[in-house]
Formats: sequence, C-alpha cells, structure tokens
Amino acid sequence: MGTKDTSPNNWLRQILVYSKEINVVSLDYAELVKEGCYGLAVYNVHTISSCLAKLIDKLLEVDWMTPDKLHVIGHGLGAHVAGQLSNYVNQKLKHITGLDPLSAEFHKLHKRAKLDKDDAEFVDVIHTDPFERGMLLPVGHADFYPNPAMAYQTGCESPITRSLCNHERASQLYAQSVLSSIGFWGKKCENMIKYAEKDCGQHIYAVMG
Repeated sequence: MGTKDTSPNNWLRQILVYSKEINVVSLDYAELVKEGCYGLAVYNVHTISSCLAKLIDKLLEVDWMTPDKLHVIGHGLGAHVAGQLSNYVNQKLKHITGLDPLSAEFHKLHKRAKLDKDDAEFVDVIHTDPFERGMLLPVGHADFYPNPAMAYQTGCESPITRSLCNHERASQLYAQSVLSSIGFWGKKCENMIKYAEKDCGQHIYAVMG
C-alpha cells in the first residue's frame, strides 16, 4: 500500500507476482492523503483501514483466500493503515510488513492508531530513514535497520533528496529481498548503542524481507 500507483506500488506488485504464484491487491488511496495537509492524511488512516477491512472480511467470507495466506504490506503511511486494520478485521492478521513507517504525528499516538507488534501474529519492519521521516524505535517482532551506521542509504548521497530517497529505499530493499536467492541477513542487537560498540552479544541472525 502506498499513496499512488507508481513508486513503490506498481513495480513492487509486479515483482511479487513474478516471484510467487500469488494474488496481489494493490490499494491506492491518494485522494485521501493529498500533499499539503499531512494532519488530514493521518486522520484519514482509520477510514482507509476500516474500508480495507471490509474488503478483506468479504474475501475471506467467500473463500477467495484463507487467513493464513494473507500478508499485508504497507509503505510509509501505508504501514499504519496496515496496523490499524487489526482494529476492524474479524480475524487476527497473519503477517504485516511495514516499510519505513512514518514517524511524524504517529510517535505520539496510542498504539491502536499506528503499526505495532500486536497488530498481527508476525510483524516485520524495515527502517531505512529512522532519523527523519521514519520511526526510530522498533515496533515489530523483527525490526531491520539496513546500513545503520550510515546517515543515508547507498545511492542517497544528495542532501536535497536524501530523506525521501532513504524513505523509498525500504520498498526497493524489500523487493530485492524477494528476488534474492541468498537473502539479506541481519544480526540481532539490543539497541543502536550496542551496535555502535559492536556489543551485540550472541550471534543471532534473521533474514530481512
């Protein structure tokens, strides 16, 4: 889910369909989150989530899909749309992936109003712009921070477009992880300070994406 049917939705949808035998429903809610009024966009998240929940409940009701096969992916604001789905669907979601969930306004809201690990049986999150647009603190069962020691993601060196580039990199990395035969491996660490001090303790690894 994103705010328009271009980047990241269109090509990410194509990659998902190409890589697996699955059905993909892509949600474009641009009319409800127009630029220039971010507060209204945040307010409309619950409307988007409740409408999407009705669609999901109907698809489950007619056996178009089964709950264990449902995977909701949301980028930026869409990550919180995915999170708020848990407030409206009749069954608990199986899997939510949050791609650089937005921080502005959401950091001060109750957890029911934003993506949280209680929103699905498994919630994984990719943080690519944790110091500006995205959320810094972990919110899922597994939170991945690609290139955490860098101020910008690879290819996002320009100070003019750096934040937006970092933010959009989450969906690009997710798409690459879907196509990768070896996967993107991350090492578990208690926090950023521990990571900087190279004091992550036990060697526990997980695959991103």
